[in-house]
Amino acid sequence: MTSNTSELSRVLPLWRPGRGLDPQLVGPYDLAVDLQGKLKTAAIAHAAADRTLTFHRRTPAQAVRALFGADPPLTRASAPDLYAEALAPLGISGPGRTKVSVSSKAQAMAEEILANVRGPRVAFGPGARWATKRWPAERYAALADSLAAQGCSVVLVGGPPDVGVLEAFRRAVRAPVAADLSSLPLDALTAALARVQLLVTNDTGPAHLASAMGTPVLTLFGPTSPRRWGPPAPGRSVSLGLPCSPCSNHGTQVCPLGHHRCLGELQVSSVAAAARALLDG
Repeated sequence: MTSNTSELSRVLPLWRPGRGLDPQLVGPYDLAVDLQGKLKTAAIAHAAADRTLTFHRRTPAQAVRALFGADPPLTRASAPDLYAEALAPLGISGPGRTKVSVSSKAQAMAEEILANVRGPRVAFGPGARWATKRWPAERYAALADSLAAQGCSVVLVGGPPDVGVLEAFRRAVRAPVAADLSSLPLDALTAALARVQLLVTNDTGPAHLASAMGTPVLTLFGPTSPRRWGPPAPGRSVSLGLPCSPCSNHGTQVCPLGHHRCLGELQVSSVAAAARALLDG
C-alpha cells in the first residue's frame, strides 16, 4: 500500500427512518468508492460524486446469470485484495493494514464489562445472519466448557439478530459466562474484542472487527470461502473442505443440497485443537 494515510472523519447512515436517503450522501464529494457493486450502491455513489471507483464482483454476463440463480462464489483472492484492486487508480497496490480507533467512551465501556474477567479471555460468536453459516450453538457451548476447564474465561459475543442463538448457547453451556458483550454498541464491542485473547466465531461481522484490532480469530467456515473471508495472521480458518463448499458468496438460509454437512460434521475436538494452538502460539 502507498505511504499515504487517511482518517475516517464521519459515518453517515444510508437511510434515515421515515425520510429515505440521507441528504448528506448527495454530493458534491470529490470521489465515491463503491465496494458493494450493486445497483442501489451505484446509484448512491453517482449521486454523491462525479468520479466513482467500483468493485466489480461479476462481469456483465455473470450479473445476468446471477439473476437466474447462477452465482458461483468468488474465491480467487481475499476480500482486502479484491477491494484493493478497485482502489488501484488511487495508487493503492495492496490491502495494507486497517487501523481502527474507537472513542474513549467506548474504551471505558469495554474496560468496565471485562474488568473482572480473569485468565485467558476467549470470546465465542455463535451467531450469523444466514443459518447455513452457523455452527450449532450447542457445540459452541461444548467448546466453551472444554476451554474453561483449561482455565479460560468465557466471553459471549453477538448482537440483536442473534438473540435465539445466544439463548441456546446459554442453555447449553455449563461453564460460567464471565462477560456478555451482546448489549454493547458497535464501537464498544470493537474495543472489547481488542481485549480478548481469542475470538472463535462463524463467518460474520465480529470476526472482521477483531482482526482489525489485532486479536487472533478462529473463524469456522461452511458455505462461504475461507480464502476470501478468512482472518489474517495470526488468525486461522477451520473448514472441512467438502467438494460442495464453498457454495455461496455470503450464505443462505437453507443448504442447497439439503444436508449442511460443511458445518454439521465439524466436530468440537477439531475446533478445540485449533483454538488451543492459537492460544498457545
